[in-house]
Amino acid sequence: MRKGILIGSDSKTEWLLPWWWKFYSKYNDFPVAIADFGLSPKMLKWCQKRFEVIFLKCPQEFVQRRSSLSKELALQWQQDYKGDVWQAREAWFKKPLACLQTPFDLTVWLDVDCEVCGPLKPLFEILPEGFELALIKEESQAYNSGVLLFAGKAPFLKKWAKLCLQENGKYMGDQNVLTELILAGKVRHTELDHKYNWQMRKGYNDAIVVAHWCAWGKECIQNCGGLHALKKKTLLRNRNKV
Repeated sequence: MRKGILIGSDSKTEWLLPWWWKFYSKYNDFPVAIADFGLSPKMLKWCQKRFEVIFLKCPQEFVQRRSSLSKELALQWQQDYKGDVWQAREAWFKKPLACLQTPFDLTVWLDVDCEVCGPLKPLFEILPEGFELALIKEESQAYNSGVLLFAGKAPFLKKWAKLCLQENGKYMGDQNVLTELILAGKVRHTELDHKYNWQMRKGYNDAIVVAHWCAWGKECIQNCGGLHALKKKTLLRNRNKV
């Protein structure tokens, strides 16, 4: 069984890729595939030296624009997401299409704002026989698609991708679609320990394996370098106090 990591990026988020790779490769050597959501030529070359590049098979500009939505719905999404939701939607709805094209038999999807803080080998052992998907459930009872463990030919992938392609005007993002499918009993899933998709808005946790910075956290990555850098600065500060 071929196991591997799947990520996706476009020119708006590609600045995260060297940072992501630095910490992923520190702890892991599983092969990585990246879905090209619209990378710059320079970054595409960088990726081709390190990853297997997947070129998506999908229509161009299939994500409904703000102008086609009701003002009320557009305003609600802007309030719910702490970032540029319209830019983010362009990438979010490509995620299930990328997952459909995974080259692996067993795949871990990681958002590129996920900082890998340890070995991912134990994560690959979590999916029980007969299950399609493993992910975390948030306190809101929604499911988060930032870290996913799934079987390569899982039936839910086509359902998820179809809704994201054809009905994305009804949903803020891909994980809203996935949550609806799960709650409707259409996905054989199990829940992950939150250490594999720790939302950094909740603060630090000693058990973190994957730190998910989400929208607001990208500024922290830019300014501070993420969790590894913050821990290093804290360690140095504590040493200086001794």
